[in-house]
Amino acid sequence: MKTIELKKKRRIEFVGDSYFTGFGSDGDSPDCVFSRETENSYLSFGPQLARKLDADYTIVAISGSGVTKNYGDSLRTSEFSLPHYYERSLMNDSLSWNFSRWQPDAVVVRLGRNDYWQKPHPKREMFKSTYLKLLKDIRNHYPNAHIFALCSPLRKIRIVITPVVS
Repeated sequence: MKTIELKKKRRIEFVGDSYFTGFGSDGDSPDCVFSRETENSYLSFGPQLARKLDADYTIVAISGSGVTKNYGDSLRTSEFSLPHYYERSLMNDSLSWNFSRWQPDAVVVRLGRNDYWQKPHPKREMFKSTYLKLLKDIRNHYPNAHIFALCSPLRKIRIVITPVVS
């Protein structure tokens, strides 16, 4: 891999799902069917925030991914939810990311909506423990970063995330 010299003072990592991958941002309408052609992370919340703050950023996100259950899966848990990929350099490669080479000032996590999009929902304790482990892994890799755990306004998601981060 080629090393890129970064110029900005601030650094942010965004961890999540389609909220950061820009699902549908290049679609014809808000109801467009998912495809990689309609996904544009540059237009998503994270990169827009980074540009407003004049910050460099990385995105660790997969559309449809969840903490324990991915969108469309028929079981309570998915074999490969986002935490499975968090430490990888590339989704389809087992090469580990070198966390020491790029330390963000802040990490913004927004996950959970896909876990509770459709039934059967994951068991609350499984979701909470997996979410907490992901946050602890982030803290371990980035001991000086501020971690922001965003959640959907949906009550069924808020009631499982709030106790974990409180």
